[in-house]
Amino acid sequence: LGKGGHELSKTTGNAGGRVACGVIGLQG
Repeated sequence: LGKGGHELSKTTGNAGGRVACGVIGLQG
């Protein structure tokens, strides 16, 4: 489910991880 395009999203693979990944992507 990790479609954030970030390693963190792939590691977590959950909704929370995807959201955090999106935030990290926007900030960094």
